[in-house]
Amino acid sequence: MRYELLPQHGWLALRQAWIDMIAAAFVRKTRFDPLHEAASEQRLWDGLPGWLAALENGDAVAIELPGAGSTLAVELVRADFAAAAQGVYDAVAQVLQRSRPMGAPLHVRVSHRWSGLPGFADRLAELRDCELRPLPLGAAALGALAFERTLRRDPGQLALVQRLPVPLARGPAATVTLAAGVAPDERPSHVVYRGLAWPLGTEPLQVGSAVPAGQRALHVSAGPGISRVHCRLTRDAAGAWLEDRSTYGTYLNGERVGGRAALRAGDRLRLGNPGVELELVRVVDGDGAA
Repeated sequence: MRYELLPQHGWLALRQAWIDMIAAAFVRKTRFDPLHEAASEQRLWDGLPGWLAALENGDAVAIELPGAGSTLAVELVRADFAAAAQGVYDAVAQVLQRSRPMGAPLHVRVSHRWSGLPGFADRLAELRDCELRPLPLGAAALGALAFERTLRRDPGQLALVQRLPVPLARGPAATVTLAAGVAPDERPSHVVYRGLAWPLGTEPLQVGSAVPAGQRALHVSAGPGISRVHCRLTRDAAGAWLEDRSTYGTYLNGERVGGRAALRAGDRLRLGNPGVELELVRVVDGDGAA
């Protein structure tokens, strides 16, 4: 059983980020700073749950506060709240990336509160092969009741339990966030290393510190954790692909890859530690306009 705590990236940090964002919006539009008055600051904290609830079913919310003898108002959209929470969302996503079993998909269960936060599900959707299933309201209390005998070993005492005998549900997922396939216009055509681009094709491009002669190769600097033939890159009608062949692993956007993974333009590969970094790009004709 493995767990991590994020003391600087919890619910209070999220609320503070949103309060600061709303206050900044009032300053820009009305020059009134609600954080300089205790009463108006308290109104922000009291009103935040209702504004978040409104965004679960809508794209924008109007926020009104009394000030300077009149009612002041700003309108904010879901994207504003998502941007303010980006740091917290990124920290959660990084923990999930580190916890992924090598070569396996992620099965993520989130509370009713978190699943409805603006932009949170969209951020997790960026993770490769991630199944997101929101839990119903009150799931934690229902789970504690269901396993009361495990939690309560002696009358009047609660035990510290690190693992519950809960099998992984095999029913249909509420949301499957990212399939292995990549849209044709997002598939990379080249890999860039030290400012030079190597084209990807059906003939494998072997990447490593000492690729044997006779193979199409991209030689990288030798270093800790870099294998002689570390990985290979290919491109076919179905997409562009990474195949790890190393001892210590190849990292795709911070996640260790086991076996084969689909690639998209903008992805970054890291070999070794601290290692070397390569970037996947897509070369287009003309000026890149659609």
